[in-house]
Amino acid sequence: KAHNLEVTGKKEEALAIYAKAYDLWKENSDLIMKGAYLNFTLGKYARSYFLAGQALKLNSKNSEAALYAALSADKMGKAGEARHLFDLALEARPQIPESFFNYALFLKKQNDYAGALSVYSKYEQFFGPSLDVWMAVAGLYEVQGGPYEACNQYREIQRAGFSMDTQTRQLVQDKIRTLCNQ
Repeated sequence: KAHNLEVTGKKEEALAIYAKAYDLWKENSDLIMKGAYLNFTLGKYARSYFLAGQALKLNSKNSEAALYAALSADKMGKAGEARHLFDLALEARPQIPESFFNYALFLKKQNDYAGALSVYSKYEQFFGPSLDVWMAVAGLYEVQGGPYEACNQYREIQRAGFSMDTQTRQLVQDKIRTLCNQ
């Protein structure tokens, strides 16, 4: 019933049923993760953080739980805890691309540009090239005041053969025009 409600977009109603099920079966990590996910998407970060922590108690190597705990901690302004949980998410199995990408975004927000670049590099080692990652790296070069590096990165994006929507293609062309002529 909860799944059907969730599929039809009734997340709050689905969450209420999942919460009742959790009260009856606290060792079901799939159920716990469903609650962590739905709470996070609904902006209920404290509850998501709690449930992800419960899942980590059951399996300290649960990468999805570590990711939701890290994202929730960040949303609640717990930067130190978020960093620790993101590190855990990167070490856990299976490795998921979202952990790497979100950790790099978090590090950028913390002004740790070298750390963000390092995490993006690890992303590519495990998951291969990604337009989103290449664009993020180009943006980091811009923020750090490296127009030459940013220019080269945008040129590489243009030549890489990534499928891009019109807006992204135009942005890349504009960045090349602007940064490469500085």
